[in-house]
Amino acid sequence: MRQIWIQTKTRHQLYLDQINGQTADVLFQRITDFQTGDILYGTVKQVDHRLKACFIDVGQGDIAYLPYRNMVDEKVSHGDWLLVQVERLATPSKYITVTTKLQIKDDALVYSPFETSIHVSHKLTNEERDYLIDLLSPYVDEGLIVRTKANHQDQTTLINGLERLKIEYKQINEMPVKKGLVYRQSHPFMTALQQTDLSEVDRIIVDEPNMKEKILSVLPHVSDRLNLDRHYLHHRPYGYESLADELTRRQISLPSGASLTIDQTEALTAVDVDFGSYRIHQQTEPDYMVINREAVTQLAKILKERNVFGAIIVDLLNMQSNKEQQEIINTLKHQNIQQSASIHIVGFTKLGMLELTRKREVTNSYQFFGVDQRTLAPTENYYLQQLEEELCWFNEDRSIDVIHLEVDSSYSSMMKPFLKMLHETHEFHFPLYISTKKGLQSPYQLYKIGNVHWLLSRYEDKGLSIDKVF
Repeated sequence: MRQIWIQTKTRHQLYLDQINGQTADVLFQRITDFQTGDILYGTVKQVDHRLKACFIDVGQGDIAYLPYRNMVDEKVSHGDWLLVQVERLATPSKYITVTTKLQIKDDALVYSPFETSIHVSHKLTNEERDYLIDLLSPYVDEGLIVRTKANHQDQTTLINGLERLKIEYKQINEMPVKKGLVYRQSHPFMTALQQTDLSEVDRIIVDEPNMKEKILSVLPHVSDRLNLDRHYLHHRPYGYESLADELTRRQISLPSGASLTIDQTEALTAVDVDFGSYRIHQQTEPDYMVINREAVTQLAKILKERNVFGAIIVDLLNMQSNKEQQEIINTLKHQNIQQSASIHIVGFTKLGMLELTRKREVTNSYQFFGVDQRTLAPTENYYLQQLEEELCWFNEDRSIDVIHLEVDSSYSSMMKPFLKMLHETHEFHFPLYISTKKGLQSPYQLYKIGNVHWLLSRYEDKGLSIDKVF
């Protein structure tokens, strides 16, 4: 049985595709995160002629880096409003990189209003390219990139698609001037659904009406398999802690008993392949090649699931020849296509390490779950997201009268504003009281309370403070 679970009610959003209880695909995003291709409004915070760049305040406390080479007009001043598009996401040590040379795209076309020429995919023949240029030239004075998929669309579909892109760009320019997100091409979960063979999917389960409506507007044929579950958190086949552990765990066991160890550093991701508890098998080829093939097969899936990006170095078990190295590269290429993992294979270094790179398009699993990439220790965000999940879980249970939140004193200063923000978002049906305590084993503890008068009198008798948050 194949089911797709889509959680969008919480600030941290998840998409889980399961086949017979096993994870086939997982996607995640935080509602506040920007994505590659997002169009934002921001104000010029600083112009640095030495760096030949501007720094743009795009809201939410985020600063974007805008190099002169990415600007349509370099004549900007402090305080100017700009429409910018995310070109590269932030890293722990670098700002978001943006451009003012906006592009609006669909599967077949990329409309570039600040360019003046038409470019066609080199995967098409010269005859196909000439045909598409002749067809579209009368309808555009600006720039246009024609993708390979355009060759599979009829004339009317292509021309209508171009007109839609031009209208979208016009609407973006008419949006109210306000810092932050102005336009997003599509929700990544919607894109994933559209790219999935839904004829093989038995159920799609969502946790809020808005997502159900979005899916039906684009994929009306799945209405009989699309379910809105108002007790989603009670029924979903995963828990926050277990999924966080699965997608951030340092050591991964392979089916043969061998293992992968993944370590994140500031500069790169290091992957070590080890025999582990692998048992020697009677076979015609060396055991290290069996393990290496299995390792890179699993690695492609892991890199995609965790969205590991940047430089990746893989220390495979020693191979004896270039032929064996090429065989491993071919195995990884095949898995890259199968998994849609977007890996660029650089090749083997002189020390025999396999070097890969992967472009960052969304946040990785460590950042998403709030786990420190180097120590794998939970951060403040880990506990805040976990708290939101637990409160939403309680909110699905209408029999709950009162919730008491006991917070470690080191977390108390930021907890009330966070809780009030959650209440504005979720409109919890229960009142919540908060108290602080030193030396809790975890940052917080939640209690279901049947009698609020008992709770208040208990704290009053002990001379302790307790406050009602909402």
